[in-house]
Formats: sequence, structure tokens, C-alpha cells
Amino acid sequence: MHRPLVLFAAIGVALLAHCSLALDRVQTKKGTLNGVIDSVSPTEVVLGRRGKANETIAVNEIDFIQFDGENPKLAVARKAAIDGRYQAALTTLNSLAKQQTGRTEIARDIKYFQVYCEAQLALSGNGNIKDAGKQLRDFVDNNPKTYHLYEAYELLGNLFVAVDAYSQAMDYYDRVASAPWPDYKMRALVAKGRALLARKKYPEAQQAFESAIAMDAPADDPVSTSVRRTATLGKATCLADRSRYKEAITLVEDVIVGAASVEDAALHAEAYTTLGNCYRKAGRKKDALLAFLHVDLLYPGFPRQHAEALANLSELWTELGQRQRAQEASQVLQERYKNSPWAK
Repeated sequence: MHRPLVLFAAIGVALLAHCSLALDRVQTKKGTLNGVIDSVSPTEVVLGRRGKANETIAVNEIDFIQFDGENPKLAVARKAAIDGRYQAALTTLNSLAKQQTGRTEIARDIKYFQVYCEAQLALSGNGNIKDAGKQLRDFVDNNPKTYHLYEAYELLGNLFVAVDAYSQAMDYYDRVASAPWPDYKMRALVAKGRALLARKKYPEAQQAFESAIAMDAPADDPVSTSVRRTATLGKATCLADRSRYKEAITLVEDVIVGAASVEDAALHAEAYTTLGNCYRKAGRKKDALLAFLHVDLLYPGFPRQHAEALANLSELWTELGQRQRAQEASQVLQERYKNSPWAK
């Protein structure tokens, strides 16, 4: 065989070998699994692995799936969405949606994260709640086997709470509770507790939070631990509303000490917001101010908590005679979260 033909043959074999190695990537809480997605359902993803038996992965163990053949920008947008940088993620996702993709799974993932970001932005006061809810519900109706289903149910419930449609919200939270894993059942209870708090039904809310805290879940499971801590913050809110300030503040401080600030930034944002509210109800204005400043300075990437902190800062600075600081906080609130309930 002539040398050029040998070279082309070798290149062809190398290309075929490279293509055959192209794999989907499933990032789980324990590590990364590579293979070819065989099937997907709301509860599990089956991954084909060369020379090995298929791997069945429970959805609650999955952080994300990176599909073979996807545009590298999708991985960046997906991480931005997961990290709470919704507008940045949405800008990239909208661009990717206009491009043709070779796999249905990729187009479906782009669409999910689009509606996910739209919903989160709406909840933070930067979008229309009803429009976001319609888009998310359409996605769920058209993709009943998506592995994002239970997460979408919870988000739909949150959107219904935002428009005071509590019975519909509870229906979706019940769907989350039907998932076969303790951490999702705990998440459903926490979501119900928050909905009850929004209606000022403090005894019922506290019962929901305490049920989540008491739920049997692996002690070494970081997800369950995080949800349990979130439930503890909800319980603290209920206690503060019943004038049990010392007990409430102690619970929040325990959560802050127990959760790593880097890995659990969202939990810390929620914790300091809760701490500020507890201090305000206890009449400790300066302590409340410091707690809300903590959110403003360290956790502005979490819109819901940041908007609440800014609203409280505006009021507290006014009460403490710092009108310029109050005006600055109010201005940021109006600029960033103009449609948020806290801006009204």
C-alpha cells in the first residue's frame, strides 16, 4: 500500500476510534459517570457503559447531564443556571435555542433551562409570573418523562404561591412528595411550610417544618442535611412570630455554624435573611441591620433573599436616621427587582 493511503487509513481508524469514544457525561453527587444514555424517566437515568452492565442512576443523585454533541456553551449556561446566574444563563440559552441540534435530548435540556431561568427570574421580580408558569407547565405537559420533572413540579408550586394560588401550589408539592426519595419528600414539606408562612398560618407551617426535620433520611447525605437545615430556618421563623426570639435565633446560628459558607452559599443567604428577620421581631435593630448587610455584601447573587434584605435595609436605615443609606438600598431594590413584592 502506498504511504499516502496508509496515512489516510490510519487517520480514518483514529477518527472512528475517537467517535466511538464519544460519551454522555452524568455528573452525580458522588462523581462522574461516562457512557451512552439509554433511557430517561422522572426517577432514573439508564447509562450504557462499554464492556460493563448498564448503570441505573436515581435522578435525585444527578447534578446534571452533559450530552455528547452539545455546544460547549450549553455546559457554561447550565452551570450558570444551577449557580443562580439566571439572566446570564438565559442569554446564552436563547442563542443556543435558535441553532439546530442533532439530538432531541440536547434541545430538551436547552428548553428546560430556558423555562427554569424564566421562572426563577419571575420569582425574583424580573419577569412575569403567569407567563413563566405557562411556559414551565407547557414544558412539563410536553415532556412527561424528563428527569427534571420533580424539580419542575416544585418550581411550579412556587410560582402558584407567588400569585396566592395556594391550592394549586399544594397540588404540585404533593407531586414532589410522591417522588421515591426522602430528600424530595422533605423538600415538599419545606415548600408547603413556606406556602403556609406566606398565608401567616404559623402553627401549620411549623408542623410542616418539624415533619421535614424529623423525617428519616441518611445522616451522611449532604442533600438531606441541607434540606433539614432549610426546614430549621423555617421553624425559626415560626418561633420568632410567636415571640420565642431567643430559641429562634439560636436555631439560625446553629445552621450558620453547621453549614460551610462556600458549599452552602444559598443556605447561608437564607440563614442570614432569617436571622435579620428574627432580630427585627425581637426589636434588635442594629443586629438585624448587620444580618441583612451580610446578605447584601456577601450573597447578592441570590435574588429572593437579596431583595428581602434590601427592603429591610431601607427601612432599618431610615429608623436609625441614615436616610442616605436607606435611599441607596431602596434604589438598588427598585433597579434590580422592580417587580418583586419587596419593591412594592
